[in-house]
Amino acid sequence: MATIPLNIAQRRLDTGNAPQYPQGSPVGGAMQGLGNQLSAVAARYQQMKDQQEAFDAELARRRFTGRIAQAEDEVAANAPPDGAGLHEAMYGQVDPRNGRVVKTGLFDTLFDNALADMPESQRANFARQKEAMRAMRARPMAQRQQTRRDEYELAEWTKIDTMSTGSIAQGDPNDTETFEAIRQSGFDLIAKIGNPIIRQTAEATWRGNTAKALVQAMIAKDPKRAAEMLGAGQAGSRTKDDTAEEAGGSNASSTSTFDRSSSATPDDKPAILLDAITYLKPSDVAALRDQANTATAAQLVGARAKVQLAEQNAPAVIAATGEYPEEKPTAQDFVNIYGAEDGPKHFEQFRITAGVAKAFNDMYRAPNQAIHAELRDFESEPNGAPEERERYEVRAGAAQLIMGARGADPVNYVGQVFPGSAPDWSKVSTPEDFQAAITWAIAAQQEMGFDNGLPLPWAVADQRAAKYIDPSKPFDRRFAELSSIVLVD
Repeated sequence: MATIPLNIAQRRLDTGNAPQYPQGSPVGGAMQGLGNQLSAVAARYQQMKDQQEAFDAELARRRFTGRIAQAEDEVAANAPPDGAGLHEAMYGQVDPRNGRVVKTGLFDTLFDNALADMPESQRANFARQKEAMRAMRARPMAQRQQTRRDEYELAEWTKIDTMSTGSIAQGDPNDTETFEAIRQSGFDLIAKIGNPIIRQTAEATWRGNTAKALVQAMIAKDPKRAAEMLGAGQAGSRTKDDTAEEAGGSNASSTSTFDRSSSATPDDKPAILLDAITYLKPSDVAALRDQANTATAAQLVGARAKVQLAEQNAPAVIAATGEYPEEKPTAQDFVNIYGAEDGPKHFEQFRITAGVAKAFNDMYRAPNQAIHAELRDFESEPNGAPEERERYEVRAGAAQLIMGARGADPVNYVGQVFPGSAPDWSKVSTPEDFQAAITWAIAAQQEMGFDNGLPLPWAVADQRAAKYIDPSKPFDRRFAELSSIVLVD
């Protein structure tokens, strides 16, 4: 279809030098009708063009809006964790006093690109909307930056909360000075959080977390005592947070210490712990009490195993080595296991037995004369102190065990005392070997001052005796073999 140029379609019949047709003339009427028709066509063409350009402008505007949203996401993704500079990078800076742009942002670049793609008839209108668009989109972007900042501050504070409460839980629950210092340091940082809601929540959470950590430190140190205090702290009272919430006020406070009653002093450590418990939720108190009871049970199991193993093994280990490598159980451990009545009796028996074992080890390599001299030195007077009498009896008991072992198998005993030079009786076979081994055994027994000596260990003697009475060998041969051993020079 042929297109009519707009400047021609808008023209009517010229009335200048053109021939004039009289009114009512058929030609004149026809010419006038043709002019009106051309004007209508031009108007329709202009309407269609305006509609098309409006449509194209709306498409361009939508593309611009989509590109802006994409750019906002890209700027947010590239921004630092705290969101610093996010709004400025996207929308620049506007002087609040006069509304003038003092620093452009990515929005300005994208807008200029979109303006160039706009139909010419729509550009002016689109350009007039620029600052309104900036203001409309900048507000959510500013909120986005603030949200990012709030999330950053909360995340960083959570790290410090976890680290600090972990330090309290692993520390000494009686070190209230360190506890208060950590707690106040946390409040100082919380006070700098910008978002008031996050700040108030952090204060309340910090108070509860530090109280919980302090109780956990007590559980690690003395779970039974912690369980008792948890019960005492909860009985007949509500938590301070519950009371504050019912009063309708904020339960957050940046004081550096827990509230103390008038009867408590800064050195009253149990009072501080009891006061800390009042900041816990009932559910936290119940969970911590279960934890304390579980730890108490585990502690008792460990204490029972430690006591029973020590009773069973410590005397022999001490007698052989002179010391017990494991931690010795205390009198309280025995009370915890056997009760207040039998515990002290078991502990006393264990203590004396361990003392005898130590004295046994000390005397094991000493000659008989030295042992007798030591007993004389430690022998107490009839009216001597009970401690002196006990020391003597411990050494006398050890000496009795040693003398019994020496008399039972003196050759084997000196072999243990002098392991480096003692003969290996399992390899002694010839009469000459026996002569050398027996000579060494007699000399060693004399050196130790044994009252009665033997030439052979009982195990070797039993072995030789079994061969002597063996009926499968001729008697003369058996007698000759035995004589070669016992009749040595």
